[in-house]
Amino acid sequence: MKLDDLDKSLLSALDLGPRIGMKPIAEQLDRSQQVLDYRLRTLQKRGFIQGFYPVINSFRLGYRYCRLFVQLSDLPPALMKSIRAYANRNPAVLWCYRMEGDFNLVLVFWTTSLEQFEKLTTEFLALVGSAALAHNQSQVYQLNHYPVAQVLLQQPHKPLCIEESDEAIEIDTLDREILRSLSADARQPFSALAKGCKTSDKVVAYRISRLEERKIIRGYRPLLAWGAAGFLYFKLFLRLDLSKPKIIEKVLSFAATTEELLYTVRGVGSPGDVDLEVVVATYSDLFAYVDRLRLRFPGAIRSLSHYHFTECFKVTYFPLR
Repeated sequence: MKLDDLDKSLLSALDLGPRIGMKPIAEQLDRSQQVLDYRLRTLQKRGFIQGFYPVINSFRLGYRYCRLFVQLSDLPPALMKSIRAYANRNPAVLWCYRMEGDFNLVLVFWTTSLEQFEKLTTEFLALVGSAALAHNQSQVYQLNHYPVAQVLLQQPHKPLCIEESDEAIEIDTLDREILRSLSADARQPFSALAKGCKTSDKVVAYRISRLEERKIIRGYRPLLAWGAAGFLYFKLFLRLDLSKPKIIEKVLSFAATTEELLYTVRGVGSPGDVDLEVVVATYSDLFAYVDRLRLRFPGAIRSLSHYHFTECFKVTYFPLR
């Protein structure tokens, strides 16, 4: 499918903002609500929008963001089915994607300790058995989400940042149930949320507002299958010359102005000093993007590796049992 300007504007209006209905979006875009409802259903029916989820800042709930990259010798259908089932039944799994590159699978875990991360790694490697040829463990302390408008409308935006915090906020059972229900469908009405959580619409609205004020919920996003609209979604690992003053900050500052950027990630233990996630139309566009980075920072990028995200097994920001 091909996105037109209205599709792109609708997706941008639905991304990273508050949980609003279609009526204010229709007013914002100066189109009828019926037209936008139809466009939204079409994008969902054609598989480009696979759902809606809240961005939950689980750092503020006392969790660590840990990544496991795995190189598998093969990914036959039976193994893929087992991996998908493992990711979806395990509440600690935040992301699970299939990739093309030296590593062909990534899992992201919310954990309460590095010991738990090690146990989860061991558990997963036991699941895939001898198919695992190599793996890399890393821990992320900052993740910047850039609005899809940066890619779709070529409009650089300030990112939404989630990062490590010394403060661990306690939430109660009702907050957990609301977060769980929102993670299943972030656009469901208050009445459905209230019914599922066995409370009133008014209480649900108040609790969501409080979760937003406390920066536990940072925004709401559509889960997009970029390939369904002809785009390619890549992760880039950059190994930099750290002898150059503030080179990481300079690279990130420049990347933030580029129209292809979707995420920047800072952490320790990963295959690069920094990683970027970008969306492009073709491989030629990817190579042109890499050339722009190298020309902007001559001699500073020691190595660069890229990974093509090909299939999403799971995305959720809800780690609580």
